[in-house]
Formats: sequence, structure tokens, C-alpha cells
Amino acid sequence: MSQVEVVPFSPELAPEFERINRAWIETLFRLEPADEEVLRAPEQIVENGGVILFARRSNRIVGTVALIRLEEDVFEIAKMGVDPDHRGAGIGDSLMRAIIEEAVRRGARLLKIETNSVLEPALRLYRRHGFVEQRSATSKHGYARADVFLERVLG
Repeated sequence: MSQVEVVPFSPELAPEFERINRAWIETLFRLEPADEEVLRAPEQIVENGGVILFARRSNRIVGTVALIRLEEDVFEIAKMGVDPDHRGAGIGDSLMRAIIEEAVRRGARLLKIETNSVLEPALRLYRRHGFVEQRSATSKHGYARADVFLERVLG
């Protein structure tokens, strides 16, 4: 398999962000209003001080992840997905390393993740990258599917 290149958001990649995220959400859950809002206009993440990264392999976008600014130094890692035929190839690890590096560059002291307990491969990925579960938390975005909340302190 060819090398993975991590590239930043550009307007022409917005449909890829929607395609990858819509696929995994609709396969396992249902799209919620907060999903629809961000998938329709992902540039709002960037405009609000966040970032969206993509994994490109053989000139094809095969994964994505977003870093959403919640507070000046608190960010959320969200909307992470990898095409099914590219899972298990280290793309999630590449995206996670890149998004954490980006968070550090932006002065983050705390990273948060809202996810679901059925996403076991994602949970293993997050834990491998130093995230720990928070027992008493609720979804900032109101996601009905969010039942696991993780954090990682940086610095």
C-alpha cells in the first residue's frame, strides 16, 4: 500500500469530509442536527479557530478528522473517520498524531472526545493516544449517541 499523506482542509475537500462522516454515522447511528450543521458547512470549524485534516493515499482521500475549538485552550477531536476499505492500515493513527500536533501548535491544554461505546476500534485508538474516560460528562453538542467522554491533558 502507498504512503499516507495528511493534508489540511480546502473548500474542494468539503464533500469528502461529508462523504466519509456521513458513511460511518449512517451505518451505525442516525444523523443528528449537529451532524447536519457541520457536514453542510465544515469551513465553520476552521473559521472558529479549528482545523480539519485529511488522509490521502494514492491521490484519494481515505480519512478525515476535525479539531474544534471549544475555548481558548480547549479543543475537541471530532468527526474522525476512515473509509472501510482502508481501515486497519494505520490511517487513524496518522490522523490522530497529526491532529494532536496541530492542537499543541494552537496552544491547547486539554483535548476532549465524545464518542460511543460500540466504536471499539476508535476507543482503542483514543486510549493508545493518551485519552482517558471521564465518568460524569454530557454531550456539548447534544448528541444522543454520545455515551463515552474522553480527555487528554497536554503539556
